[in-house]
Amino acid sequence: MLSPRKFLRKRYISRKKTIAELIRIALDRNSKKTALVYRDRALTYNDLAKEVKQASAFLHSQDLKQNDRIAVCLPDSTPSIVLRLACHLNGIEIMLIPNDFSSDTIHHIIAQTQPRFTIVPAESNQCLNAPTLCYQSSERTDSFIPAARPAPENAATINFTSGSTGRPRGIRLCQSSWAASCHAFVNAANSGHKHQQTYLPLIPCTLAGSTSLIPALLAGMKIVLPGNWDMQKLSNLINEYHVNFIFLTPLWLAKWMKSSHSGIKHPSLNKIAIGTDTVHAAILQRAIEMFGPIISCGYGMAEVLPPLTVLGPEDYKGLAKNHPVWCSVGKPHPHVDISILDEKGNKHPRGNTGRICIHSPSRAQGYIDATTKESHRFKNNGSFISEDLGYLDEKGYLYIRGRANQRFETFARQLFARDIEELCLQNSQVSYACAVKHKKTICIAVAASVRDVSRLQCALLSELCNAIPNTDFKIKIIREMPETAAGKADRQAVCRLYESRGDFDGQNHNL
Repeated sequence: MLSPRKFLRKRYISRKKTIAELIRIALDRNSKKTALVYRDRALTYNDLAKEVKQASAFLHSQDLKQNDRIAVCLPDSTPSIVLRLACHLNGIEIMLIPNDFSSDTIHHIIAQTQPRFTIVPAESNQCLNAPTLCYQSSERTDSFIPAARPAPENAATINFTSGSTGRPRGIRLCQSSWAASCHAFVNAANSGHKHQQTYLPLIPCTLAGSTSLIPALLAGMKIVLPGNWDMQKLSNLINEYHVNFIFLTPLWLAKWMKSSHSGIKHPSLNKIAIGTDTVHAAILQRAIEMFGPIISCGYGMAEVLPPLTVLGPEDYKGLAKNHPVWCSVGKPHPHVDISILDEKGNKHPRGNTGRICIHSPSRAQGYIDATTKESHRFKNNGSFISEDLGYLDEKGYLYIRGRANQRFETFARQLFARDIEELCLQNSQVSYACAVKHKKTICIAVAASVRDVSRLQCALLSELCNAIPNTDFKIKIIREMPETAAGKADRQAVCRLYESRGDFDGQNHNL
């Protein structure tokens, strides 16, 4: 049988396809392999195809047609994945809402997007003031009338930003956007393995984890849904299921390395992908020392589906620890064009910092309920102007500096939160750092498990003041970094930390 990569090259030359076509390929060609494992229940690809057909019958019984919209507010589980695949195949727009969003956020999302109904867990007691439904698969698939196959431009999903800088924003993605992303993922993957690979997606499939789901199925992987898990259980999950590939955020990677189970050997693990946020060079280097050169990271966003850039073992092999490439997110993926724009929208020369502009076939159609200013970020030529600031070096590596609200004007020079966080992470006692601007002071939350808090604070302040003189800093040492539902550092919570008198661990360590 052809490898997934060769299969795509021979049978799937054009990226202008639909996600529905790729799902059919995935279900048809992997047949007896195990597709999903959830709560000790395993489904083969044939079983999954049957459940998708039953879900399609359920959707049809609700009088849903192509281009109708539904919301699904379920945890990562077999039903949530089955419903997603069924919606894609039938051209129904699905809106995946993380069930750990606050009630206020979910109310806002539903009011903004107006789905026909929202599917919620049977045990849910949420009052959404909108039509809700509990999903039950139907055995009566004989009555199901397949819809006409969706076109590439048909809407497929509404995805949401993580909400780390405000309310989550709804983004409409079409069938061809998802197909282009999936095609790029499979072509970039290592398909030289003779045996079926096992994938553990630790980022919720309702958020950035959704980008890896269809590529993993198309590659014939076995997907283990972790359900309720924590850092102490992560190593056990990997060894119990002989996991080869995991996908997690930089913050969760740092927490895992700090946990007591991080020293356990994982002989099956051959790839760690880091996503949703830019990984700090110090954390990446520590992870490679612990797990070996099996780590890849890159750049992507809800508005333009990844992979956009990739930094893998072939990029950092043999580099000195102070080499600048460690701070990059890699080079643009084939079929992705990245340019840096100045304030007037003109292209910057290499090395200059400006707005990152991406041209990719995986770009979204636009925001839901967007203002005119927001709509203008989606250009008619197929590009998208990000709020991220960065630069390209002479070799084509992309460096993310941060967003405008993460930029600090100091006496010496202009800095970004990432620069300050990297300085803090040079101290081996620091597992993670998050810098914010509060009033006129740069405030830093530092995650570290130390007994002598004052000593670590003094050491960090001394290092920061030596590197960045004439600048006011405040540091708080906390046991755990506050995080968003997507596993990013919650910068708004860090700001609130400095507005309060206390600390997350009940003590005030402000200097």
